[in-house]
Amino acid sequence: HLALLKNPSDWDYLLYLETTQSGQLINQLIPTNSEVFLNFKIQLLKAASSKKALFIDVQNDDTLPLVELLHHASLRQHLHVIHLENTASSTDAGVTLFGINQLFAANDKQRVGLLEQLNGSGTVFIKNIHLLAQELQEKLAYFLRYDLYTKLKSKRVENANVRIICSSNHNLEILVQEGTFSKALFNE
Repeated sequence: HLALLKNPSDWDYLLYLETTQSGQLINQLIPTNSEVFLNFKIQLLKAASSKKALFIDVQNDDTLPLVELLHHASLRQHLHVIHLENTASSTDAGVTLFGINQLFAANDKQRVGLLEQLNGSGTVFIKNIHLLAQELQEKLAYFLRYDLYTKLKSKRVENANVRIICSSNHNLEILVQEGTFSKALFNE
């Protein structure tokens, strides 16, 4: 398959597709090896093996299957989906993601956010990231850059290793220019 590679320096990923658990999973789900699909599978493997946050820009019907593929190929155990439907659900999403200071928590579930629950083993997929409040976008950008976060209404800094995948049906570059989306989060 070496002749089908767009970038000859990706030959090692061709080997990883055949020999690693992540690569075998991708090969199993996309069994063809035409030039286009082979290069697509290599890009998927690169994305799955990266620790960086991902932004997915595909058709709505394809979003969740692609997220599940990336989650499983990155060998993480737990996937949690946060589906933002409007800006009002943004605050609830902030509590769900970051947790809240125990003095303000109505229950233990609010106190412990997903970043703490899924630390080291999970992926969080945030659908419609553009609906997240800008303050929370800034907190998320800080987490993506430094793997550090604070619970809502808290100053205590905590560390976490959670994979973040986001999607939106809006052009984020335009939203940044309009000032309605965090430039820091867009850059991450």
